Amino acid sequence: MERRSQVLPGTTVWPVDYGNARLIQIDVPIVGEQVSEAEIPADLPGLRFETSQEIVGMNFEAGEHIGNLTLEIEIATGQIQNWPTDRESRTEIHLHVNDTGTYSLLDGDGNVLLSRTGYVPNRVVPGDWGDDIDLLINPEGLIENWPETPDLSEFEEG
Repeated sequence: MERRSQVLPGTTVWPVDYGNARLIQIDVPIVGEQVSEAEIPADLPGLRFETSQEIVGMNFEAGEHIGNLTLEIEIATGQIQNWPTDRESRTEIHLHVNDTGTYSLLDGDGNVLLSRTGYVPNRVVPGDWGDDIDLLINPEGLIENWPETPDLSEFEEG
């Protein structure tokens, strides 16, 4: 009798060829207390709110989910896609996402090659301990603290 291995839907078979990966997409939840000048600017591109109300200056309950931040970043350079050309100053994003979010490797056409949820893949995305995202972005949308050689192997672990 011939034995066959069964691959379940959503399962990735290793080894993976990262050669086609061009972008990483970060999609993380935003909670109310994170929307301040110190942690995330309210006018940040890729920030979507679940309410149509003006959120700046509003008080939120601790942990209240108010939206998501989605960024697509060129892996080789750290350039954020579709960054507005009219920004005049550096932008800093400091998020404690605590094991949340979806992180996906995309090909040049935007197709998802690999995806993981939970811990931040910090060998690609700047931050500490897999719980934080810390991006220092120049006015042109280039992440200044992007790793010189991003390590995509964390996608094999996730």
